[in-house]
Amino acid sequence: MKVIIATQAYNAENYLAETIETVLNQTYKNFEYLLIDSASTDKTPEIMQEYAKKDNRIKYIHFDVNALGRCEQCAVKEDGDYYMALDSDDLLEPDCLERLVDIATKTDVDIVVTGTRLFDDVTGDTLQVQKFPTPFMFEKNKYAQFYRYYHWYFRAIWAKLYKMDVLKSVDVEKIVNSPLFYGKDTWFSFSALRNANSVFMDDTCLHHYRVRGSSVSYKYRSVQHDSDVLLFNEAIDFLESFGEISHENMTFIYKVYVNACRNTLFNLFKSELTADEKISECSRILSNDLTQKGLLQDFESVDEIKKIVRAILNQNAANISPETKIILTSLINNFLVNCKGVFDPQLMPLFIKETEMWDAFICDEAEELLDILLDLIEKSAQYRCEYDLSSIVKKLIPDGTPVSDIKDEKFFNLYPGICKRVLALENSEALSDMTEILFSGNELNCPEDFLNLYVTLAALENHVEAFLFGNIQKAYFLIDEKRFEEAKQIVADLLEMGLSDNEDVIVLQKLLSE
Repeated sequence: MKVIIATQAYNAENYLAETIETVLNQTYKNFEYLLIDSASTDKTPEIMQEYAKKDNRIKYIHFDVNALGRCEQCAVKEDGDYYMALDSDDLLEPDCLERLVDIATKTDVDIVVTGTRLFDDVTGDTLQVQKFPTPFMFEKNKYAQFYRYYHWYFRAIWAKLYKMDVLKSVDVEKIVNSPLFYGKDTWFSFSALRNANSVFMDDTCLHHYRVRGSSVSYKYRSVQHDSDVLLFNEAIDFLESFGEISHENMTFIYKVYVNACRNTLFNLFKSELTADEKISECSRILSNDLTQKGLLQDFESVDEIKKIVRAILNQNAANISPETKIILTSLINNFLVNCKGVFDPQLMPLFIKETEMWDAFICDEAEELLDILLDLIEKSAQYRCEYDLSSIVKKLIPDGTPVSDIKDEKFFNLYPGICKRVLALENSEALSDMTEILFSGNELNCPEDFLNLYVTLAALENHVEAFLFGNIQKAYFLIDEKRFEEAKQIVADLLEMGLSDNEDVIVLQKLLSE
């Protein structure tokens, strides 16, 4: 049985020879090895041509344009029984081909999978070993059932032996010519699986994957998230071909998508894009419907995404152009839940000065942000004049609290201390402060909101004297406002409480009768 092995390389001069040697050292000798130069500008072509001269099983192929998928594009044109892909910096155990070909011929499966050891490029240390615990064979009617268990192995082309018929059943040209630069491995692998009738998962680990910081997988490109979306939709399409998608599988593919978004956002954070570009890209990713749904899931990676987005905001929000501020607002509104709708680009200078306020905001800590805002209002007349802080406070006030019924936003600018006491459930102390203001003889600011809150707090504290006093003051206010019917209702309530001899009630009745 002849195996077609293919390695595509772009500027891989530092690793390529070691990779080629692991192929030439295979105990199974019946193979043809395609070395494909994808427009390299270093010594990659020379290394490939030198090996091709030494071993007639090696075929050198050159492309003037770098594009992923060249291995499969070339392999389908060759005569062979099986196909294996190998990255230009990865390694094989000497018995890899022999073991996989032996399994394939004995079981007649369409795809044989071996495990992978991920190792650090610099130290050589093992980072992860991913392999099946026991040999396992399954057929097409079980693909959906076992999807979560084999999915990781089919995210890449490598570490597999494909029947050549399966390879040729895939629309390789469609994948190669796609503008996507990330995820083509997964797209191809699942396309091949869709056309395969059976799979054998071996319990060996015969492939070694080199983890490099400069790898394509670790760089940011604007199409990376497009690939994340495409692979999600491909997964849906793949599973639907076997019937209704189970809850377990649907949850799993959302988890895969969210994990992919996390990686994409991390690469974005580390990239050398401008602040405007990073904010725009981050907003585009978070505004996607799939991302919005994914962020509602209870996945560990959701918290990791939030940390990365916060890091992107910290890194870039203060340095964007005026044109990008609208995008920043959209990004923040798509990202935050508790502080949603609070952000205004005009607040950025304040956020830069008051870092605690910014930290609370991007961490979506509405209660903490509200407390900080009320402190700033109380302590800084300058901030009260420069920024519309009271409207932000109004948006952050939790529903169902006594101050949530305040209508005039100016109230929060004028009485921040009272608001803080009420929000801290210190109603008695707030009532005492308000009583002192009422007895000061000074004209009330926002009188209706003030008196309504005073009466509400008195009722909550069962403070009868304050309740009666507050209603009497409220009736006087309503008469001054010529809202006589409302004042009459309060007086009627006071009379019903037995206050017909109260001097203020008598005065109120007289005023209302005139």
